Amino acid sequence: MAVRSARQVTRWTHESAVRVIHEAGLEPLEPYPGRTTLPWRCRCVACGAVVAPNLNNLSRGLSRGCRYCSARADKESGSEHTRWTHETASVIMRAAGVEPLDPYPGTDKPWRCRCAACGHEVTPMLSMVRRGASKGCKYCGGRAPVNAEVAVADMRAAGLEPLEPYPGHTASPWRCRCTRCGSEVTARLQKIRAGEGCCKRCGVKASAAARSADAAQAAALMRAAGLEPLEPYPGGNHRPWRCRCMTCGEEGMPTRANVSRGQGGCVRCGIEINAALRLGDAEQAVVDMVTAGLQPLDAYIGVNKPWHCRCIRCGSEVWPRLAHVRNRGGGCITCGYAAAKAKQRTDPDQAEREMRRAGYLPLEPYPGAVHTWRCTHMPCGQEVRARLSKIRRGEGACRYCASYGFNLLNPAVVYALHNSALGAVKVGITGGDERIGKYVRNGWTLIHSAGFTAGAAAWAVEQAVLRHIREEMKFSNFLTADQMGVQGGWTETFDADLLPPDGLWQLIEQEQNRLEFR
Repeated sequence: MAVRSARQVTRWTHESAVRVIHEAGLEPLEPYPGRTTLPWRCRCVACGAVVAPNLNNLSRGLSRGCRYCSARADKESGSEHTRWTHETASVIMRAAGVEPLDPYPGTDKPWRCRCAACGHEVTPMLSMVRRGASKGCKYCGGRAPVNAEVAVADMRAAGLEPLEPYPGHTASPWRCRCTRCGSEVTARLQKIRAGEGCCKRCGVKASAAARSADAAQAAALMRAAGLEPLEPYPGGNHRPWRCRCMTCGEEGMPTRANVSRGQGGCVRCGIEINAALRLGDAEQAVVDMVTAGLQPLDAYIGVNKPWHCRCIRCGSEVWPRLAHVRNRGGGCITCGYAAAKAKQRTDPDQAEREMRRAGYLPLEPYPGAVHTWRCTHMPCGQEVRARLSKIRRGEGACRYCASYGFNLLNPAVVYALHNSALGAVKVGITGGDERIGKYVRNGWTLIHSAGFTAGAAAWAVEQAVLRHIREEMKFSNFLTADQMGVQGGWTETFDADLLPPDGLWQLIEQEQNRLEFR
């Protein structure tokens, strides 16, 4: 009885599938579909046509890739008009190892032949043999149905006892029992013939046995690590093995795998070693702190614990960590802030040059980039207070030359308003009558107003009045932004019961006389 030879099972990956596609002169247009029998959209490198062969036909020679190029090649070579005879067809069949028994029937019809190797009578087709899709004899090619008795014999030879009849196909699941461990498994004859196993329990045992070391070698490894085995080798790298530490005498259950990786086997000794490593050398720790400008005041207790020290530079008492000092190079907060401030501070000469280039002449020493600096705006000659940080951003600092908002050079008015419904009074300045008219239309009454030839004088009087009310009289804003709405000005409103309308106007006149603006 002939036994079918095992057929190679190809494990296709995206890379191996693309390689077959490239060998056929094609370029994939999408990822590998995952199955060899599915169409795979590709572009022919030669003619540019889009085709969809499947990997199964390409790997078996049933397809040459691009059907347009194949048809063109057959037409040019004249192969599509070949007239087969019994003699010429027999040459092809004999080359495949089969001897024809009947006259030639045609390229796509079964042709009764006898296999020269196994003697079986088969019926291959000439077209299939020519393309390589058939090897002639299905028994020798591994495509013939498997005899049930042969299948059972193959499974028993692999250590499996079938629990049900042969399912009829090599790739079908077949319920069996493992004769080694007694486990019930589901096997496939196709994988068994390919040399694969199916019993997971036996596979794990075999893998563990392959990784397991010799008992004498394992004991020598443990002794070299300072451990004395107290029981025989358990037979596995990851199995606990009762040992005694020869350093501290502590019993433990390490595994050979951990010891072989250098992890050690004694928990107590490991804790002490790690603590010593974290603590480090005390003398070197003191040297590192002194190098960083810190004088230790207490004994060294560890790299990650606060250490009481005195800064050699400024004399401050600090508690830095050695790890931070080693990583950052410093441990005094006071000196750190001073160093950062020195880095951010601009050289006074450089700051003055920048202000002059922007058109501002400093009238006092440089106070810092974010502080106001009393200067003279050279284009208009007015004294202003500018910030270097704003000048660097391209912003202006002269309210006299500003093309927006309140103009300090044009005539202006200081006014006082009263709203009886809201119980509030208000002081303000404006360069025209439109702003006062807006308030009047919204329920406010004009108490009095005073005109000035320059807006700067009006602004100075208003600021003096607000300063007096807020700082000396201790009155805060009375209305909110929601109550004032779009007309604005809520920050200059006050309670009319605390500051009557006539009292507000008297205060305005008082500040006007004090500033000598008439």
